[in-house]
This record gives sequence, C-alpha cells and structure tokens, in this order.
Amino acid sequence: MQKEIYQLHSFFTIGHLDLLHMRKLTELKYTIIFLFPILISPIVQAQVYSGSAGAIPDNGPPGIYSVLVSALNQSTLNNAVGLRRVGIKLTHTWDSDLDIYLKSPDGTTVLLSGGNGGDGDGYDSTFFTVDATAALIEQNGAPFTGDFWPEGFLGEFNNGQNGNGDWTLIIQDTWPFADSGDLLWWQLEFDGPTVAPIAIDSSNLPLVYINTNNQNIVDEPKIDATMGIIWNGNGNFNHPNDSFNNYNGNIQIEKRGSSSQSFAQVSYGITTVNAIDSSALNFSLLGMHSEHDWILLAPYDDKSLMRNAITYQFANEMGHYAPHFMYCEVFINQQYEGIYLLMEKIKQDNHRVDIAKLLPTDLSGDALSGGYILKVDKWTGSNNDGWESNYRACDDTSAQSGHTYFQYDDPDGLQLAAVQKAYIQGYVSLFENSLHGNNFMDSAIGYRKYIDVNSFIDFSLSNEVSRNIDGYRLSSYLYKERNSKGGKLHCGPLWDFNLTYGNANYYNGAFWNDWEWNFPCPFGDGFQNPFWWKRFLDDSTYVNDLKCRYTYFRANTFSNAHVNSVIDSIKYLVSLAQARHYERYPILGKYTWPNDWLPATYQQEVDTLKNWLAARLNWMDQSLLKDSCAWFESSPYISNSGNSAIVFPNPSVASQTVTLKIYMQKICALQMELFDVTGRKIWSNKIQLTSGSHTVTLSDHLVPGIYLLKLNDVLHIPPMKIVVVE
Repeated sequence: MQKEIYQLHSFFTIGHLDLLHMRKLTELKYTIIFLFPILISPIVQAQVYSGSAGAIPDNGPPGIYSVLVSALNQSTLNNAVGLRRVGIKLTHTWDSDLDIYLKSPDGTTVLLSGGNGGDGDGYDSTFFTVDATAALIEQNGAPFTGDFWPEGFLGEFNNGQNGNGDWTLIIQDTWPFADSGDLLWWQLEFDGPTVAPIAIDSSNLPLVYINTNNQNIVDEPKIDATMGIIWNGNGNFNHPNDSFNNYNGNIQIEKRGSSSQSFAQVSYGITTVNAIDSSALNFSLLGMHSEHDWILLAPYDDKSLMRNAITYQFANEMGHYAPHFMYCEVFINQQYEGIYLLMEKIKQDNHRVDIAKLLPTDLSGDALSGGYILKVDKWTGSNNDGWESNYRACDDTSAQSGHTYFQYDDPDGLQLAAVQKAYIQGYVSLFENSLHGNNFMDSAIGYRKYIDVNSFIDFSLSNEVSRNIDGYRLSSYLYKERNSKGGKLHCGPLWDFNLTYGNANYYNGAFWNDWEWNFPCPFGDGFQNPFWWKRFLDDSTYVNDLKCRYTYFRANTFSNAHVNSVIDSIKYLVSLAQARHYERYPILGKYTWPNDWLPATYQQEVDTLKNWLAARLNWMDQSLLKDSCAWFESSPYISNSGNSAIVFPNPSVASQTVTLKIYMQKICALQMELFDVTGRKIWSNKIQLTSGSHTVTLSDHLVPGIYLLKLNDVLHIPPMKIVVVE
C-alpha cells in the first residue's frame, strides 16, 4: 500500500495523469478517502546531472560526451522514479546531419533524434521527455525549443538497472559535408513517476526479435543481424519466453522508404541469409511461400494500422496478386518497436509476380520479350536507373509538366543488358505512342494491342476507391510476361497505401468527392499522373468496362457490409497489440504528417475510416453504377499464361444456371472444385478439353450464398468468387 500512496502523491504533485495512475486511482478509490490526509509527505525532488560538452566531429567518429551519475535518491530506475527528461543545447549548421543517442550504464541505447530539422541550425534548450503533452520531434522544425517525445522510447532506461554510473550522449554527423557545430550543454533529470519498458506477457500476433549487435540500421547497405520469430499458429498466443519456432537465423537488414524514414517508426527491408557465407536463403516466414526477400512495413502514419492490409485484401478478392502479409510485434535489440506488417517484397516469383524469370542470357526471341517488372516512381531507388517517357504528364506543350519516370525494378538496371533495356523501353513507347495517337481506340492498332486493359481498370478502381494521392504517379508497378504467355503489359501489383482513404492533408487527399485521375497537372511537384489515365476516359468502351467492373465489385468486394467486415476483422486482430503500439508511439490525437483528422482513440480512428469509405463509395456510385452490364462475358480474367476464364451470370439468382466460359492455350485436363463459404467442397468435376474456347455448366441449383471456384494450378487463374442471391 505504501508504494501506491507514493505514486498517488507523485501524481498530484506534478499534475500528470496516465493510464497506470488511472488504474491505481480506481483500485484505491475507497482507501483514498481515509489516506488522503497522509498525502502531505515531503516531495521527492528531481535530481539533475550535467554532462561534458565540446565540438561535434564532422562526418567522422561520433562525438562522445559523458556524465557520471551518483548518489541517486533511488538508484533502481523504474516507473516510480527513473529517467524522466534529457536536455541538450547545441549549435550546428545542418541539423538533419545529426543522429543523437543516449546510452546508460547497463548499455541500453535510445535514439533521441535522428535526421531531424532539415537545414535548420541547432537544438536550442531541447528537452526529451515522457510527458504526454510533449510534441513529436520529427514533426517540428529547428531550432527545437521546449519538450519533445524522443524517437526512441525513454522508458527503456527505467528497466530496473542501477542508474548510478557513466551515462553517454552520442552525436553522429552522418553526411560528408563541411557542416559543423558544438554541444554547449546537456543534462539528465531523474524524477517520478515516469514510464518503464513496455511489458508484453503474451500476444495473439507473432513476435519478431531482431538483434543487430548494437549496429545502427542504415539506408543502404544492409547490415548483418539475426532474427528469431515466435509463432504458435493462428488463434494461439505467443509469449516472449517461448522458443523461436518459426525462424531462428541470420538476416541482412536496411531501412526502406523515402519521406517515411523521418518517422519514429521506420520500415525495413530484410533478406534471410545462410549463416556460413551470407548467401540468400529461401525460407517460409509465418506460413507465406518460401523466399528470401521480405519487408517489415511500419504503419506509423496510418493510425488505423490497416490501410495497406485492407487494400491488399480487396485486390486479392478482385483476382489479382497483392503482397501477402502477417501482422506482428517487433523488438529490435530487445526494445519494443510496435506493430509491423511482415510482408512479401514485390518481385518475380512463382508465388508473387508470376512471370518468367529474365536471365542475363535472354537476349533475343521470345525469351527477350518477358520477365520485366517496372515501377513508375521518383528517380531514386533501383540503382537510379530507368528512363523518362517521351510524353509529358499533362500534354505535349506544358513546359511545367513533368515526364513520367520508369524504373527498372526487377531485374534492376544493374542486372539488365542493354538489349533488354532497349526492348522494354521500346515496348512501353509503343503503348504510349498508340494511346496518344489518333487511332488509339482501334482494336487492332490501338493501345489495347499492348496492355491488359482489365488490369489497368482494376488498378484504377483500387486507387479511386482509396483516393490514393500517389496512386498513379508514384509507387506504381507494371509487369510484362513473355509473348508466348500473353505478353501484354499489366498494371500492378498494388503497393504503398498508407496515405489513402482520406489520410493526407495535401493534394485534396482528405476529400472523398473528387477523382484521383483528375489530379491537377501541373500541380505541386514534378511527379504527376501519366497522361494515360485521362486519355483512357476518351474511349467509350473503356468507360463502359470501367463502370461495369465497378458495378460488379460494388456488389461484393466493395459492398458496405463487406468493407466493414474486413475492417472489423483487422481491428479485432490488432485490438490487444494496438494499446502497446500507441504506448510506444503516443500519437493518437496528435498531428503526424500528413494526417488530416486527429481522432483521440483507436476506435475513433477505425470509425472515421469506415465513415470516409462509406461516403466515398456513395459518391462514386453516382457516376459509375450501371443498371445492367455485359461485363461478365466481355471481360474475362486473363492469366499471365494466356488462359482466360469467367463465370456468368455473377451475381446470379438461385434459379439461374451458373456457367464457366474458359479459353485455354493448349490441351488440358480441367479440374474444377466449388467450395461454399465454410470451405466445404460441394462439387467437383474433371474433363479433358482441347485448346480454344469452352463453356461448362457448373450448377443450376445453387442456394443463395458466396462460393469459391478453384481451377487447376497450371492454368494460373486465381479462385473466382461466385455470388448467388434470392
């Protein structure tokens, strides 16, 4: 009881209320009435220790500045009394050069600020604190004055260690330019109550532990590290003391992203490697298909934690590959880093982008014609190799309009031969020339000769439903298979949806009542939508197909009920872990770039997402919904291998005959299996078919419900959803 009294006393002294003390107040609500007069005991005064100062080395070994802490009132650091505040004052001519760390006597190291402040000068009486009212250091400009949350978690120091001993401030200048500065003073403040390391007894999410042996993870090159994963299977809890039972081995790791690297939580690229020679090692992580390239995606600027997840789910339901993922909780060097999505990196693979692998020796004929993955993006990345479109994004005469930039993504520019670069660049130019020309709607010589139109339509619908402000102009993938397997340019897979569904306060990203294909041009920056997306709308056939596909998907994938069920299922999945995540990153209700709304709770974040999507879809209905469509026969799913299939009518009514129309490139034994919503197989058939078109009756007596039709894996056609209504 004495400990609780002390905590209450500290709370009333400093006027700070957190969840821990709210719980203590609730537990003691009857006792407080009698003990309240006792709460006049002497206040424990904060203890302040000042460290050494000096010049900050430029682009060399870090500056090391120390202070000896001794005779603390309470030497054991915990959430009652511990490190509460760190103050610094320094001058520097380019603040974003600096990474600033604090190291305690037991070796715990926490990042206070990394790469913040741009070209600003200095930190002017900057205090890093656990105070819940503090600002976010990465969201403010230099010189920083006042209280800020550090990028790392200050509570890591209050881990039960003895606070007496040598503490070290480490300042690393990371850029080779003649910018200099001096540390004028720094100090540590020990007080209470404060916070301790985030405790985790169990999680329904996999636990991922990464150990870098105290190396800093940088943006290239990857560093050597180890990784262990605890995963006891779906529906089971995972505990920190469990054995590493999914992966326990070596990795190489680097930071990923562009502007997102300024966030307190950053994304990482991971390669699983052999311990002997560090060669790539394919491994099945968390039940996903075996590979060696993986992403740990940070949802920091998406406070719903689910914008990428729901988008990839919708894409899979629409019949397209999107990266598979698993939610997890991550620890780096034993420090809790919050919720991540462990997911597949987009690349050529039989279970990812399923196209032929382009080899260095594929220099002619059919082998030269396919195996390319491209990316519409900024000039950085993929070894800075690619090319610019011959056409400006807006029109041919606008001097302010930028040219679309295409990156060689997989293989990247270093792996491609000159003839391979020339081939894919030439093919894309043929597509753009035909689309820009007078005969662009001609079925024989127009743009349809070069692209899989349905993939472009579905890509557009995904970006419009989500109002993705970067959706056409950045982080957009294209791929091309060999001519013998269809050979047309496909749009996708989808990638990078953190700044969607109203989650951006620039370029009108928060508004649900405008088209992203109408992105103003020129506008804002040099990265604008390729001219394709407006040009497509001049083709009445394209517009009709767009409306029909929207009408179809609005009845199932994008129905209000289904959208909300997907959101609710993810909310339920992360419901326990999100509390820890937002203890680590206290950003609910705070502005983080580029959020538009600031709900105070996680539930409010989820509700806001639902409401925005409902308004968006209702607005899209006014322009895109059609009463009737012949889409089901005119727009089949076409696989990379050239096979195609469509189920019609879909949706159907219970009295209708459901039919499969299929086109096959060669003779094949067609295996068909129909499953109900519970996963129970209700029908199967196997028939021998020649190459060409065939029509197969699936059933004429399906009861209302949702079904899944699976065909042979060799056809490379994903499962197709069948909807039957009353």
